[in-house]
Amino acid sequence: MKQDLIKLMRRRYLAIKFNPNYISSKKQFFKKLTTNLALTLKYAAYQNLNIRIIEFDSDTGFCIVRTDHRDVTALREAIKIFDGVNLKSIKTSGSIKTLKQKLLTYEL
Repeated sequence: MKQDLIKLMRRRYLAIKFNPNYISSKKQFFKKLTTNLALTLKYAAYQNLNIRIIEFDSDTGFCIVRTDHRDVTALREAIKIFDGVNLKSIKTSGSIKTLKQKLLTYEL
């Protein structure tokens, strides 16, 4: 029983690269992301979605988004349909520490 609960609570962290000329604030990014998720998902799945922006840097154009392990694919699909914004999911990890280590080796 306890193991099932732990598996339900697995989190994934996605590093996302965006164009800072089009997205200037964390609030604007979150609003566009949730709008795109609402377009790609059914209502019941959208209601159960748990997304949080952990870090957002408008100067470099990087952000880290936390989501449930089951919603990673939906989040990537929502990222693909951003209009006019050069947005790309770069890396995914189970912890922020590992994600930051992976980003150190990422070539811009």
